[in-house]
Formats: sequence, structure tokens, C-alpha cells
Amino acid sequence: TWEATTAKPGATGQQVDITQVCDKLLRGHPRRDVYENLLLQMFETFTAKKMCGGFSGSLVIRVQPFEPGGKPGDPCIVKLDQGE
Repeated sequence: TWEATTAKPGATGQQVDITQVCDKLLRGHPRRDVYENLLLQMFETFTAKKMCGGFSGSLVIRVQPFEPGGKPGDPCIVKLDQGE
């Protein structure tokens, strides 16, 4: 299983606390566990900001990934949905 932990420094040299990022982003969402696991499989270290949510329960977020040395990667838009 994947586990959210404090990761390597981000662009500002500060630690990126993945647990806090996921909690702020997904707090109260009915599919939190599934979405958190997907994000942790896609990105090792990242920050994220919720852009919008859909009527179906989908979630659109802007993700700022960081490379192992702390350098920011290319930001991307991720849409998470139930997939039915």
C-alpha cells in the first residue's frame, strides 16, 4: 500500500508534507482513499490545489510535482473521477 509521508524539499527548500497536502485537498471527499492512492502512485513529491469539483464527484486539481533534488517539474492538471 502507498503511504503519505513527509517528502524531500520542494522548490522553496521547505519540506513538502504530503499528508497535509492530501488532507487539505481531499478532506471530506467520499473517494478520498482511492484518489490519494492514485496521486501517490503518480507523483512522489508534490503540492496540489483544487481547481473545481464536478456534480458527479469528480475533482480537478493542479499538481506541482517536484523532482528528487527539489527542482519543480512541469505542473499538470489532473482530473479524478469514479470512472464509470
